[in-house]
This record gives sequence, C-alpha cells and structure tokens, in this order.
Amino acid sequence: MKVVCLNLEQQLIEIKKYVSFKNDKKIKSLLFEKGYYRISRYAKYLHKVSVTEDKPSIEQLIRLYELDKDLRLLFIKYIKDIEIKFRNSIAMYLVKTHPDNPSVYLEETIYTKSKGLFNSSHRKTAILQFPVFLKDIIEKERKIRSSSSKIPDVGSFRKGGKYYREKLPVWTFFEHVDFGTVINIYEYLNGEARKKILIESYGFSKPTKETAFIFDDWMHSIRGVRNKCAHYNRIIGQSGTIIKLYSIENDMLELESSTDLFSRIYSMCKIMDSKQLREFKEEFKRIVRKFEKTGQSAYETNVLPSKWDVQFDIFSSVACEEI
Repeated sequence: MKVVCLNLEQQLIEIKKYVSFKNDKKIKSLLFEKGYYRISRYAKYLHKVSVTEDKPSIEQLIRLYELDKDLRLLFIKYIKDIEIKFRNSIAMYLVKTHPDNPSVYLEETIYTKSKGLFNSSHRKTAILQFPVFLKDIIEKERKIRSSSSKIPDVGSFRKGGKYYREKLPVWTFFEHVDFGTVINIYEYLNGEARKKILIESYGFSKPTKETAFIFDDWMHSIRGVRNKCAHYNRIIGQSGTIIKLYSIENDMLELESSTDLFSRIYSMCKIMDSKQLREFKEEFKRIVRKFEKTGQSAYETNVLPSKWDVQFDIFSSVACEEI
C-alpha cells in the first residue's frame, strides 16, 4: 500500500477511529501543536487498552498524554543524577587505582574479555565483541579530542595545545562519551573492579558476582528509559530489557512483568540514594494521583500493574545504599 501524506481533515478522520470528540477545533489545535504521528500513537494505545465498548474520549486522550509527559519529565530529572554518579564512580575508581595512567580506560589489561559471564554462549559473544569494543573506545576518544570547536575544554589536547599528543584523561572522556559506552566499559571491567565500585559508590556491603550482573540489568533498563525520555518518545505501555530482582526482595515482590515500565521504575529506585528515593517516591505518587483523580485508572490504562502502590511502597522503602 502506497504511503500518502494526510492533510488536517484526513488526520481528523483517522483519529476518530480511535477516540470520540465533538469539537473539531480542539482536536485540530492538538494535532497542529503536537503532530498527528505523536497523537495517533497515544490514541491507538488508549483505544487498545480501553475496557469499554465505547471509544475513549478526547479528554481521556489528553489526560493520558499529560501523564506520559509528567512521568517523562520526572524520570529524566532523576536519571540525569543517576547517570552522572555512575560516570563519576567509574572514573574515580580508575583514577584511584591507576594514578599514573590518566587514560587507563584505553588499556586492554583492565578488562575481562568474557565479562565474567556464566553462560558459555554469552561468554563467547563477549569475547568476540571485545576487539570491536576496544576499537570503538579508541575511536571515540580520538573524535572527542578532535572536537575542540564543539567541546572547548578539550582544546588543549589538539595540535599546539598544552597536552598535545596526550590522550584524554578518564575524567574528561567519561564526561563527554555516550552513556551506552560508559555502561559497556563498566561491564568489561574485571570483577574485582566492579565489586569495588558497587561497595564504594553504591553502598553494597558484600556484592557477589550475581549482584554485579543484576546491577547491569538495572543500568540497561534505565538507559532504555533515558533514551526514550531524551527523544520525547511515549514511555507508557512500552517494554524493554528483562530486569532481575535483588535477591533479598524475591519473596517480597511479584512484579507482573520484568520488561514493562514498572520494572524500569524499580531499577531507578534501586540505584537512588535515600534522599533521592524519598523525593522521587513523593513526586511519582503525586503524578499518578493527579491522573487518577480524573476518573481514569493507571491500572486499566495499562500504565501500572494491579496493586502497584503496594509493590511501589515495598521497593521504594529501602535505598540501594541501605541494602
């Protein structure tokens, strides 16, 4: 079927397939401001999860859109701090353990090619990917060092600069490289390094190898939410990587899914410190209550699982540093 452009009147016809409205002027304004593609995704989602035979109203669509926007702003606010701490935690560990080698992150010797994975197939994949990983880091360091017009604080590492011919120190590289690369570096660090980072920066008393892998899952899930938030994508009703529960919580929690938005929230809560967690808990509940006061249900719209508040109170009651 040939793809065609829809004018505003045709967009109205399409939207009416999923939500009901009487005021064409109101929906035209919404489409003009937010865009048909964006609004149609929310309309189709709301229509899909609706528990009644009647089509959802435009008011319900707008409230769902506002809920998604509020959650997205909340998540990016806290993920920003989580990301900065994670970057700095690895950088500080490398500085502390290799004080005479500021660019130690480029050295093959600090990494474990297999990532210490249990599964033999996964180990083989990690080993095969290691040369690509190392080459990628080397290339990204070069690109950042060559970008003085965009990143002024690396200017002294270019030709004629004070540090010409030197590689970027770990604290500069970790400030400017993408988050996915930072996570990959952490995963390839040797097991002892990863455990020390969990102890020194996240308060784990005796992290095991399994704990380190669970932490990896949390970071990957947070990265997925971060990317959606950064690109203003819809986050409700979306799935992501499978996350694992921290072992001591297995008997207390029964997450309905380890891939949905609620499991992403679990991951965020596990990595926050106690102050962040208290503030996040209060803000999150306020946003959901605001939505539910309109008569819509976070559960019935498939935003959160049944009895989400009970589960949320359990895993948001203890900060990572207190585990």
